[in-house]
Amino acid sequence: MPPCTIPFDVWSIIAEYLPPDMLPSLSQVNHAFYEIAQRVKYQVTDLVTYDKNTKRLLTELKNPSLGSLVRTVHIQPWKVSDLAKPSPRRRCRVLDTVRSLVNADYAMERSKAAVEKRLRKHTRLVLDTVSRLHRVIEYRIEWDETPSYHAEFFRAFLCPLLADTSFGHGLVKFSLKVPVERLPYLAAVHLPQLEELDVHLYTDNIPSQEVDYCLDSFAVFVNNLYGTLRSLAVTSTRSSKNLNLNHLFHLLGYFPHLRSFALSTPCNGVHVWPQHGANAPFPLQIFIDKHHRQLQELKLMCSSIGTVQVPDPEAKDWIRRILDHVDERYRLLSRLEVDIRNLRGTDSELNDFLASLGNIVNQLDSLVLTECPLRKVDVERLINLFAQSTGQADLRMLALRVQCLSPEVMDLLAYGLPLLQRLELTFTEVKGAQFGNRSEQLSAFLARMSGRRYVDWQLLRLALSESPFNDVEWVDSMEPVLVESIPSLHHVNPLPALSLYA
Repeated sequence: MPPCTIPFDVWSIIAEYLPPDMLPSLSQVNHAFYEIAQRVKYQVTDLVTYDKNTKRLLTELKNPSLGSLVRTVHIQPWKVSDLAKPSPRRRCRVLDTVRSLVNADYAMERSKAAVEKRLRKHTRLVLDTVSRLHRVIEYRIEWDETPSYHAEFFRAFLCPLLADTSFGHGLVKFSLKVPVERLPYLAAVHLPQLEELDVHLYTDNIPSQEVDYCLDSFAVFVNNLYGTLRSLAVTSTRSSKNLNLNHLFHLLGYFPHLRSFALSTPCNGVHVWPQHGANAPFPLQIFIDKHHRQLQELKLMCSSIGTVQVPDPEAKDWIRRILDHVDERYRLLSRLEVDIRNLRGTDSELNDFLASLGNIVNQLDSLVLTECPLRKVDVERLINLFAQSTGQADLRMLALRVQCLSPEVMDLLAYGLPLLQRLELTFTEVKGAQFGNRSEQLSAFLARMSGRRYVDWQLLRLALSESPFNDVEWVDSMEPVLVESIPSLHHVNPLPALSLYA
């Protein structure tokens, strides 16, 4: 009987269940595992430094059979050494000594020449290799925000690479974190297949007029994606001064295929709030609203307060002002993520937020509310919002930060959202009794939960934050009890512990 040949697809499925770092050691098992190991090794190419391993990798990728395996290229431009190598020839070393005696700036000039030579060498090798990778679908270029960087790298890895070669023709996703003054390089770039754009903006102390000029050029690049863009994510860093995102959103047009929009900016609204107040809709609001017919996902997130303060106290309400206009016109919106840290004040602020959320609650299948710890009564009000919706609440995924995890909170979620399939809860306190230390509270929580059975709850995935305390452990202790209480659940995933000072 001839031996049975196992199809390559079967080996691929087997490999999915193995740790990625194990696959290289299995490359000698058979030809299928060799090909799988090669794919894992080369599918993501990281260029973050220049050493022997980098040079060897770039040389290997010039081989078409290996270069064709690359799907993602990640470049983080590195710092080039300014040390000039001493000449191996004695005569040249003597001449260098004489020149340094005659010209006080000779050593500096020699170091500068060495840097320029290395930059040309590194740039040429990277461009020569990466420009040949025709099956790449994702490109990430990332700056580490250090003030001293080589502009030549960003110029080469943006414009010539994307504008003068075929490398960018097949890109579907582009993640961009570069000094804002390098954005004008993109004005001449057109990426005909690009669907996802993720940009981080960092301006530091650059004057506002120069920042606006850079955003003008960047807007040209983004508007050229009119026919393909499906996802746009914009992040502004807290250390960015003189950044007016409304200038950018005023320049951006309408994108008929845009399905997802995400914005992360300092929570005080310094980059998005109009200078003269928001009595009328502001450009960010208008940009989101012009896509109301097609948006399926909206993420409005915050970072820590920016270094520049906003004189208008209403600026911190920028998220709520946007959500006030998100209503039944957004008929396709099904995924919403909102940072609600600015609702830590009065109950009226939370009521206003829930009123805005009530406009679309019946069409959401995913809701993520971050940063603000909700009390039990707040969770109850949120659950009631879904119960009171005019349509059929179809929420499948929910992520919340709660003030404390208690059996009562679990009851609210289980009975109020029986169709929920995925739940993520973060917290810094577990409460099972009116009094007691942390260990006693956990024991009381487990004892009370062991008597509960949520037989109608369809929950499949549950993730809970780890304990931030050294004297008590949460997830491992809770998992067997919760799995028994929720028949549809098989295990509990841990989430990173929250900071006690967040």
